[in-house]
Amino acid sequence: MFCVIIMACLAELGRIMPEVQSAFLTVKYKLHNPSQRRRALLLDAMRRAHLGYDKILKAVRSDVEAIAGIEVRKDRWEAEKTLVKKSQDLAKPLPIGAGPKQAIIADAVAQAASYVELKRADDNTSYPTTPRLKVEKSDFDGAIDGIANSQSIMEENEYRDMLAKLSRPGIPRPINILKNRVSDGALLLEDQKGRLFVFINLLPSTAKRKHPVDLTGLIDTRTGEVMAKKQQVEICSRSKVANGTQRSSGNRGRYNRAV
Repeated sequence: MFCVIIMACLAELGRIMPEVQSAFLTVKYKLHNPSQRRRALLLDAMRRAHLGYDKILKAVRSDVEAIAGIEVRKDRWEAEKTLVKKSQDLAKPLPIGAGPKQAIIADAVAQAASYVELKRADDNTSYPTTPRLKVEKSDFDGAIDGIANSQSIMEENEYRDMLAKLSRPGIPRPINILKNRVSDGALLLEDQKGRLFVFINLLPSTAKRKHPVDLTGLIDTRTGEVMAKKQQVEICSRSKVANGTQRSSGNRGRYNRAV
């Protein structure tokens, strides 16, 4: 099942995450009967984002470990800003759209920041890993051997975490899009009949599969602006949304509709 879940986060986007964030579920919708092609494209985009997130986490590991060892808070803050920049550079060539790309950067940086705090409190904290999409028997054997031959509690915990994730293969991470704008890859739109549509742009502007999608006359639910032109997009735009479930009283009149 493919859903559109809208979250409101009280932390300001674009900044290094605070130690504690607050967020609440605003509304959750199910995409109405997506075609097999759209399902395949969505799953492909999820896998690309999953692998991109995994690539960033692995590439910055040495930097994150170094940050955990910095005692001076100001120096740690400067190192975290450098980590954000490195994560952005690593994500830049990835074959995903601007919206998902921003999200995996934010997710990787937040995961790294969480690890740093846990590591400073407990030296046995293991580095975060991403579940494998494909698992071979040799992967299980390697994790079990790693547990048996571990030289420290930290190393053993890391292999245990790996073994737990190997038992749940094939499930990519969800795609997050942090901003509701055309340039960032997503819009929640409404037509004159009150029906809701989601505009999702999941591949970069250089993608060969892009094609124009006519959004003329649809209303941006965030700004109230009426769309007045076609958008050059790559994937899955104007998917109808169904089964809206209201979770916040603030937007009850607009969002609590079944399509």
